[in-house]
Amino acid sequence: MTAKPYRREAAQLRFQADVLREVARSLAQKGIDARFVEREAWACGVEASLLMQGVPRRAQAI
Repeated sequence: MTAKPYRREAAQLRFQADVLREVARSLAQKGIDARFVEREAWACGVEASLLMQGVPRRAQAI
């Protein structure tokens, strides 16, 4: 199985992770606890990585 069918979705997830990291950074600068946002950013990055390896989303569930 090739990773190509998942590239667009993985790119969208990487972008979402970048945006969430930026939001977390902004919240942290304002003194707001941003751990939840940071975890979501991490999860998006992991999901994007798995998609690029060819692991379909339905197989990623734990």
